Amino acid sequence: MKKFWKVLLPCLLCGALLAVCTGCSGYESESIAYTGEEGSMVFLGVNFNGTNSRSEGVKIQVNFAHESVSAEEVPYSIYAGTDGNFTSVYTLPLSFSTDEGYNTKAIADEFLPGMVAYTCNFPKAGVEITLPDTLFAESSGTFLVMLVGGDYSDQSDYADREFTYTVDGDTVTLD
Repeated sequence: MKKFWKVLLPCLLCGALLAVCTGCSGYESESIAYTGEEGSMVFLGVNFNGTNSRSEGVKIQVNFAHESVSAEEVPYSIYAGTDGNFTSVYTLPLSFSTDEGYNTKAIADEFLPGMVAYTCNFPKAGVEITLPDTLFAESSGTFLVMLVGGDYSDQSDYADREFTYTVDGDTVTLD
């Protein structure tokens, strides 16, 4: 019995530490996009529940930050959709690109020559967005949530997160 507890206790401790470390960022996914020059990354974080009620609206929480402030205000919006059919679901404050308050303390780590991994802390609280019900017209599929800067048709400055979903009656499950 002592051997059982000697093995179980470290396993439980490791599991608890893993759960704590996994939940630190609070965001399921972070996407990044270059905004031109090195050091001017834009970060998009998405947090969501796996199971949602379609009648109450499928909600996600998004957060955004930039690595450096811009000299001019650039309009940013969040779009959701698929197959080239995107709808604006949230417009960021116009001051987002020039506001020091949205600056993240991004950490770049070159893990292989020429390959850099970025981490990001979001300095502001996330925003809850209700996704358009038209995204869930089929029983299953995929869609994108995109953070786009400037003109949407340009799409050279964006960060995105792809979701797969299934619909079962009133229940929408996001992956």
